Amino acid sequence: MRLINIIWLSGRVFITHKLRTLLTISGISVGMGTIFVLVSLGYGLQNLVYNRITNKESLLTLEITVPEESQKIIKLDKQSLTKIKEIPNVEKLSPLILLSSQMNIGELNSEVSLNVVDSSYFDLEGIKIQTGRKFNSEENNTIVISSAILKMFNFKNFKDLSEIKVGLSIFKTEEEKMIDLPGKFEIIGLINDESSNYIYAPLSCIENLKIDNFTSIKIKAKNNESLKTARSEIEKMGFNVSAISDTLEEMDIIFKTIQIILGIFGLVALIVACIGMFNTMTISLLERFRDVGIMKAIGASDRVIQKFFLIESLIISACGGIGGIIIGFLTEKLLNSAFNFLANLLGGEAIDLFYTPSWFIFIILIFSLLVGFITGFYPSKRAAKINPLDALRYE
Repeated sequence: MRLINIIWLSGRVFITHKLRTLLTISGISVGMGTIFVLVSLGYGLQNLVYNRITNKESLLTLEITVPEESQKIIKLDKQSLTKIKEIPNVEKLSPLILLSSQMNIGELNSEVSLNVVDSSYFDLEGIKIQTGRKFNSEENNTIVISSAILKMFNFKNFKDLSEIKVGLSIFKTEEEKMIDLPGKFEIIGLINDESSNYIYAPLSCIENLKIDNFTSIKIKAKNNESLKTARSEIEKMGFNVSAISDTLEEMDIIFKTIQIILGIFGLVALIVACIGMFNTMTISLLERFRDVGIMKAIGASDRVIQKFFLIESLIISACGGIGGIIIGFLTEKLLNSAFNFLANLLGGEAIDLFYTPSWFIFIILIFSLLVGFITGFYPSKRAAKINPLDALRYE
């Protein structure tokens, strides 16, 4: 018997047992859809975090700091900056000075963290400006703030605060007193971060205060190979060196664990569906016991009988896999829309909670066929071993 005829005969199950076949496909679809949604949620959360903390430049950056035990011996100053600049294939370099500060709006004062940087620091750190813009190297009295500062001063939106010029004071440890920075500062940019009160200001705003030591220095290498070389050279100088790639490697392990755990939850639903499918195939065999006997009596081989039941199982599981992908996509769209609707109502930011790699869709299809093969193998093997005389006597 030709394969096309076996496939046609196997497909007749959709006509002869519509409801049972549909329920079996639905069970497989729900199991596959559950795995699809949960694993996509894991990838979505991973992408969400990665997009928040990285960009193309930040992946090639290093952060240089002084070890705590060496702070009295090693200084991260302009001399160190010059030495680091001389390392081959270092394309960009941006120092950071972190200061305790007060922000003044009229009679209102509040403590903030002041990050004094140059304009290239935003790209090297992977900081994204939500509203407005970053300052450039020629600007003096301009600042970028976190969204936490809006809440702190009870402003509803960035536009209201950007129309007001603010004062800044810093605490000088050596003199143990607050020093007002000259002039008023214009707020030109907003970073979406409600967890910390911080400000970014240009280096030019403190150039007359004789602050010689940097808190840290960010550098960008030309490529991955240059990054490794630069890291080795800087560590030889006695500095601590960290890279965002170190954090990403640690996060990769965490997210892979999350994806596996979520996948296991989905697998439980799939196992239940597999039991249902195995039961369906066993009942199908019992119902066709006499049919198998007749097919064998007119010359059908054991191999043809086995193929007949196995292909039927594969067709059902393939339909279940396709149904699972459709259910998964629709569920993702529904949950994403509901979440973003609530986020907009509460004044939050719209995000994509789910991400499905194209290869994962292919894996779902392959996995569904594997499920069909496993659940259909025993009934098909059993059908192939049926004695035609016993089958013809079967009532």
